[in-house]
Amino acid sequence: MAKVISVVSGYKGGTGKSTVAALVSYKLSLHSGSVLLLDLGGGGSTLLTTGLSQTRFSIEDYLSGLADWSQVLVRAPASSRLFVAPSKTPLVNTQKATNLEELLEAARSAAAYVVVDFPPNPAEEAERLLSHSDKVLVVSTPSWITFSSLKSWVSSRAARLSDAQLVGLLNMYSPLVGGWRKAMLGLVERVVTLSFDAALLFTHAKTIAEALGCASRRTRRDAESILSLMIE
Repeated sequence: MAKVISVVSGYKGGTGKSTVAALVSYKLSLHSGSVLLLDLGGGGSTLLTTGLSQTRFSIEDYLSGLADWSQVLVRAPASSRLFVAPSKTPLVNTQKATNLEELLEAARSAAAYVVVDFPPNPAEEAERLLSHSDKVLVVSTPSWITFSSLKSWVSSRAARLSDAQLVGLLNMYSPLVGGWRKAMLGLVERVVTLSFDAALLFTHAKTIAEALGCASRRTRRDAESILSLMIE
């Protein structure tokens, strides 16, 4: 059965969560077998992995019976082992929990790893998928506003997150703000960082593969550290 890695940011957007989901999916596909990225957030991580802003079919089409699972999946051009299941809009209130659990089961049968990119502030129906996760990657930036919001979200969902390993990822990190590691360890079991890097702003690069190709050595080392923790 596939391992499930959920990528969340709690109540807030703007943390780079979809970038992280795309990065984890891409690196896993290069080193650890087939990967399916479930983009529940409305297209951000789909764009960053495939370069496509629109696809013919979506998760909504599958759940509505308008498309087969094989029609929904899109292969990422930079990795033959990475597939994406895109959504048209953030899947928060429109789908019943049973439908989303059916979606996850279909995904787990298709790959060695399933990476779930959650929308910010996911609704109850979507959050039930967290209980099926092997790891939950909690993304924050070194900002007290973002961190305080995330702390509240994690604390209120302790029971739902109890069976998964919680890993904190500090995005847009600099060693000059090293105290944030200690703050994150108050919420999660392990902490990794992803350095601030202009390449990950996607000003010049279109996909995560292109961005990593021009990223700094520090960022590439960070990506390897994240990969190692995901496959433990």
